[in-house]
Amino acid sequence: DKQYQKAKEQYFLSLEIDNSKQEIWTQILFIQADQRNYLELQKTSSEALSFFPINPLFYYFNGLSNKWFKKYEKAIESLTTGLDFVINNNLLLLEYYSSLGDIYNETKDYSKSDNYFEKALKLDSNNVIVLNNYAYYLSLRGEKLETAKKMSYRANLLEANNGTYQDTYAWVLYKQKNYLEAREWINKAI
Repeated sequence: DKQYQKAKEQYFLSLEIDNSKQEIWTQILFIQADQRNYLELQKTSSEALSFFPINPLFYYFNGLSNKWFKKYEKAIESLTTGLDFVINNNLLLLEYYSSLGDIYNETKDYSKSDNYFEKALKLDSNNVIVLNNYAYYLSLRGEKLETAKKMSYRANLLEANNGTYQDTYAWVLYKQKNYLEAREWINKAI
């Protein structure tokens, strides 16, 4: 019924009776992530990990919440630890790689950032979020601008009329000093 808050409350009541069900922890974490309640997500994922220290999804949510609070070292620790437990789940692996790419970009470890984005694109070369973010980060650094242009253009082909992706493409063009085309694309984004 999409009554997520009430569902979350009931799940927490269930945990008070029996906290040994990973599925219940998982549901709570997905609701907290959907609600963008990163403080709760951080607390719940840490607690879930104390019971299930090899669950990669719990490490992912812990890393995600730490990333939100700019606790990058903790986020990297959670994500790199959890990465070892991801088995036969390319969607989760893609989320790990993308998150690590974002975090390493924030910490200015660009080599590792690029490496993780490359790994993500090997898993899914059509992931528009990865294509856009990687292109944007490269353009901010003024590096590999032709590669950034191709990735950004591809994201726009895959998801037309997305202002965020159009803006990134405009920025890449601007960085290449292609001002007329950049202006066209920023107008599209607006």
